[in-house]
Amino acid sequence: NKLWQKPLSDALYWYLGACDRRVGIGVDAGLILAQTALELLAWTYCVRDRKMISEAAFRRRLSAADKLRLLASSLDIPLEISPNLSALHGRRGKKWVDGMEAITEIRNSLIHPSAHEQLVAPPYFEAWKLSLWYIDLVLLRLCRHSGKYANRLQQRWTGQVEPVPWAQN
Repeated sequence: NKLWQKPLSDALYWYLGACDRRVGIGVDAGLILAQTALELLAWTYCVRDRKMISEAAFRRRLSAADKLRLLASSLDIPLEISPNLSALHGRRGKKWVDGMEAITEIRNSLIHPSAHEQLVAPPYFEAWKLSLWYIDLVLLRLCRHSGKYANRLQQRWTGQVEPVPWAQN
C-alpha cells in the first residue's frame, strides 16, 4: 500500500534505532525514538488510513498519550501497565492512567525537563521496554498476525511464546 511505504519505513528505522544497544544509544534515547515511531504509526493509521479523526483534531486536540491510546485501542492492544513492570507501578503521588501516559510522561521528562516535574528514580528501562512492546504489537496487528509472539515484557525462555492479545478476545 503506497500510503504506508514511507511511514512504515521511517517507523521501522526509528524502532530499530531504539532497539540497537550496540551503537551507544541508551534506553532514554531509545524511548524517545520509540515514541517517535509510535506517533508516526498513530498518525498514519488513525488519520491517513482509517480517517478516524481529522488532521486538525489529531494535532490540536489530542495529547501524545491520547494519540497513542487511540492507536492501541483501535487495534485491540492492551493499555494497562503489565504487573511485571514494577518500577512503572512504583510512582509516587498519582499513578499513571496507563502505559501510554507512562511512556509519554517519562519521555517528556527527558525532552522538557523542569525542576518541579523531575521523576524520582525515573523508570527509563521499563518505559523503553514497554514502548518497544507497543511497537511490536502495532506492527504485528498491522500485518494481520493473529498467532503467537514472544512477549518482551515477560520473563521467558528462548522460544517461549504466547497468543497476541487480540487473539484472546
